[in-house]
Parts: sequence; C-alpha cells; structure tokens
Amino acid sequence: MGPPADTGLVVAVVLAGGAGRRLGGVDKAGLVLGGRTMLDRVLDAAAGVAGRLVVVGPPRPVALERAVIFVEDDLPGGGPVPAVVAAGDATGGADVVLLLAVDLPLLTTSDLSRLLDALADAGPSVGAAAAADPSGGPNPLLAAYRAAPLAAVEAVADSPARSLLPPAVVVVDLGPEATLNVNTPADHERAASLLNARAGRAMPRECPPASPTTTPPPSAGRP
Repeated sequence: MGPPADTGLVVAVVLAGGAGRRLGGVDKAGLVLGGRTMLDRVLDAAAGVAGRLVVVGPPRPVALERAVIFVEDDLPGGGPVPAVVAAGDATGGADVVLLLAVDLPLLTTSDLSRLLDALADAGPSVGAAAAADPSGGPNPLLAAYRAAPLAAVEAVADSPARSLLPPAVVVVDLGPEATLNVNTPADHERAASLLNARAGRAMPRECPPASPTTTPPPSAGRP
C-alpha cells in the first residue's frame, strides 16, 4: 500500500491511562508482547503516518527514537472523553487526529494509512473514519478524526467513548488482528499467539540443502 492521502498535519493521540482491571490491575501500556510493550507497539504503528505523537497518561519510557509528548489526564479514571480533551493543547494545529487505545498491539502503520485514506476519500462532510468493531459499528478509539469537531468535545467524566464520534462517520474493516483489544489474560494469550504466527510468516523460507551427487568411477578398460 502506498502512502496515505495528503490529510495535512496528522497527530496521533494514544490513550494510555486505563487501570487494566480485567488484567489484574497491571499497567496496560507497559504490558509486554513479543519483547515490546503495548505502548511501544502502538507508537511504532502511528509513527509511520503521524507528524506528532501524544500519549495521555503517566510518563513512561519508550523505545521510539523520536519525540513523544506525554499529557496528564485532568480526570484520571474518568474514561476516554476527558482524556481526549486533556490532549487538546498538544494537538494544536492538527488537521487530523488519530485516536488510538493503547491496548491494540497488533495495529500496523498500514492499518492507520487505510483510515487516513478513507477519511480523505470521504470528503469534508465526513468527520471521522473509524475501524469496524465486532458488531460492525464504528470503534471511536481506533479512528481518524477531523480535528475541528473533536476539539469541540467537552470533558464529561464517564461519558461513553461513542460520544466522541461526529454525526457522519465512515467505517473501515481492518480485520480481527488490527482491532484486537487486550483486555483480559485470554486476550493477551491470543495476541501473543498471533504475533508468533505473524513472525513465522515474515521469516524467509530456507531452501533445503542440495543432495550430494556421486560421480561413478570410470569403468575399467578391458585388457
């Protein structure tokens, strides 16, 4: 797939302040899969398409060799809507905001390019391009938003994530791997298994060694 359509300045906002209750209270962002944290995996995917990277949540070490802006949530535990509002100043000047949950470890740059392309192709009357959730509806935490309507969202604690979505949304089927949320130990195991399978597909196949050939000795001449 080629580069995404020109959508102006793209800012990626990763929401990384969740408590991870169904994972025993562990920090989701720091959960390791395939030797890398989930935060690093999502940032790596976003870095290929975003001109600025923002993380809402406590500052953490990251492996990415470029600047990452950390923003503290003014209403920690208040859900994704206040977290998005907290990132407002850090997204200043953006034309498009990629809003991403931190628990999407199988997300790729190609997946995000598809969202940006869909938003560009849909025209200015469409406010967001969102990945399809399991029911086929738009996933508000895996979506590309036009910055202006997203900036109008108000910080209301415990508001449902879907309240972030504008009236007109195009839905993109990114497939089950890109949209896999790691919310439970079973999800973690499934993501690890899929990562292993992906790594196996990426390894070049080795040709079997050639069988040795034996040249028969020359026939002895008759006396």
